[in-house]
Amino acid sequence: DPEALRLLSEIFQASGQLDSARQTAGNAWHNAPHRMDLLLNLGRLEMAHPDPAIFREGESKLMTLLVGSNQVAGSAALALLSPAYTNRINFRLVSRLVSGHPVTTVEMDLARLVVQIRAEPSRTKEFLAHFLGATQKFWEQPRFRRLAQCLLEQGAFTALLGLVSEDTAIHSEELCSIRLEALWRVGEWTAVANLLDRPESKATKSLETIYRAMLAGAEKRTNEIGRLWDAAITANQRNPALLEVVANRAERALSLKEATRAWREIMVFPDLTERATKEVLRLCNQTGDLEPAYAAYRRLRQLFPANVDLRLNVALHQLLLRLDEPEAMKTLDQLSPEERKLDLAKVTHALAALRTANPDQALQLINSVEGDWESAPRLWRTIRIAAVGQTGQKALARQLVAKSKAAEVLSAAEFELVKGWLP
Repeated sequence: DPEALRLLSEIFQASGQLDSARQTAGNAWHNAPHRMDLLLNLGRLEMAHPDPAIFREGESKLMTLLVGSNQVAGSAALALLSPAYTNRINFRLVSRLVSGHPVTTVEMDLARLVVQIRAEPSRTKEFLAHFLGATQKFWEQPRFRRLAQCLLEQGAFTALLGLVSEDTAIHSEELCSIRLEALWRVGEWTAVANLLDRPESKATKSLETIYRAMLAGAEKRTNEIGRLWDAAITANQRNPALLEVVANRAERALSLKEATRAWREIMVFPDLTERATKEVLRLCNQTGDLEPAYAAYRRLRQLFPANVDLRLNVALHQLLLRLDEPEAMKTLDQLSPEERKLDLAKVTHALAALRTANPDQALQLINSVEGDWESAPRLWRTIRIAAVGQTGQKALARQLVAKSKAAEVLSAAEFELVKGWLP
């Protein structure tokens, strides 16, 4: 089903799995090559890829759509005109194609507007007025709302805030959300609070709880941050889409523990479990929190019981946290000869050896790891430091600590392993 594949590609993209997203989007288009919207989606994903060659493939696809007389030409133009690609595309060529394009969709009109504003920013107000025309209750017009969204996507926050004033924003939930986002991006905390405080504001309760928590963080009201993020999570816990908004906003506000908690709430929704657990693990890698990472690995192991990497990660966390250690030992005992050769198995066996007071065996296992320690996970590097230190090589252990900067994100369990060699 091409549509199901398209949606799956969006899920992969949202979770940062760009290669999987691109492959899935490609499969969707190959299953329905007549659908230009699927080619558009594939081109966008390829342009978002860090590989320059893949970026150029995406650019070529979108340029093909732009020169055609199809209904997605305007969307292709806006994708090419994204601020992220300002210095990577041929702006003159794109602007010339956009300016003379025969298609008259709203998206193409928006692309023409973007070209005009970039060419003559001093005439922005004039261009916006011409785009909207003389309309009554302009905030009710779909064209106005799409313009506001486009300006937000283009990062034209000053123009957007001039267009969507506070008095305009209170007329609709969508415009209120757009103005709040623009205010947030430019750091206008007082204006954010003013809009939320207006009795006639159309901001939903869910949106308000999120911005109240973000404001507390921005204004360094440390005694309120946790409580307000808790309120945001509680207010949205039955709606996974809004919980994801909470998680993303909390992460942007550097409230990583709260973002992790929001993703853990999303884990209970069966269709989103796998993606949510991966987000939990990504955040835990930044915060050093082992307990939510352990819970995520256990949940993934339930979904994919045959996956040896998941079984070993569960065992590794059990040994580190001193939880269900007999189960961890059983997992290690049940590994096949081939599975024992995995670097993850060697590291987990090394931690088991440390837990049973056998540092020499632990170091032997660590030294047999074939991967690059520079790019190894933090937990692996911590176990290596402990094995080196416990075999009497204190100076080398301290060097490894300094080299890996391990002390910056250590959990309590990791700290106990290596505390003897920390600065």
